[in-house]
Amino acid sequence: MIIDAHVHIFEEKMWPKRFLEGIYEHKKHVLSEEDFKHYKAEAKTETLIKEMDEARVDVAVCLPIDNAFLCYEEPEIPIWKANEYVAEAQAKYPDRIVGFFGCDPMRPNSVDMLEKGIRELGLRGVKMFPGWFYPNDERIAPYYQKIEELDVPVLIHSGSDPNPFLMKYGDPRYLDDLLVKYPRLKIIAAHISRGWESVLIQMMVYRPSRMWTDVAAHQYEYMYSRWHWLTQMRYLFDRLPDAALFGSDWPFIKSAPFPSEKEWVEAFLNMTLPQACLDMGMKQFTDEEKKKFMGGNAQKLLNL
Repeated sequence: MIIDAHVHIFEEKMWPKRFLEGIYEHKKHVLSEEDFKHYKAEAKTETLIKEMDEARVDVAVCLPIDNAFLCYEEPEIPIWKANEYVAEAQAKYPDRIVGFFGCDPMRPNSVDMLEKGIRELGLRGVKMFPGWFYPNDERIAPYYQKIEELDVPVLIHSGSDPNPFLMKYGDPRYLDDLLVKYPRLKIIAAHISRGWESVLIQMMVYRPSRMWTDVAAHQYEYMYSRWHWLTQMRYLFDRLPDAALFGSDWPFIKSAPFPSEKEWVEAFLNMTLPQACLDMGMKQFTDEEKKKFMGGNAQKLLNL
């Protein structure tokens, strides 16, 4: 089974205008002029299913994002509707889509929304995007307490990002506080906390069955520093064989020059170290390691 543990489905009006401007500005630099003319910041359910089929992905975890407070404005379509959008996709494709609930925990009614999202919409986890606050902020303690009570995993955005995000809020050391304060909390640190990969991995070694991490958005490393991507994945598999998850961040990084969903899947399935690395004592990737990473670990975590 192949499980993409980090994707997004949305319509353009679900994003604040400030965030949309950032997306389009970024795409202007990475897409060809012709491709940019046709680009639209939307990722609808049917498009995801089509690309999952092409890539042989069995299940995708869909994550709503609430960055209204970060961008100082609400989108045209409110965050609750964005969660309903994911819940409807899960209901339509119950064997293909696992929906998580997402809202900014600083919202005054966030705890009530969270409970309603899990109990009434049937969503199966929580997505948090602390782009403007530290994830261990005491003001959101009730939110974590409710996640513990609901007994669902929480995927927390982690690592470096461009404006308007501030890098300090992506430092994974603050996630360690949560594991101490909330002993039943299960955390997925997104993106291997890019920029802090070594810190995260060292921390996770001492937190078995409490923390996982996905490789969503590491297409950047794959494209621009292939040797670093390969050795980084070898180290990840060596240290965290049961806690590493495949992820793509679809659709944000699927456009050329970056790999499509199919190409990203195949990059891992075909991942092979050159002889020079083996001569240095590194282990070759095994089919069993890839099987756990591509879906086995997520299957256990999500009880699929």
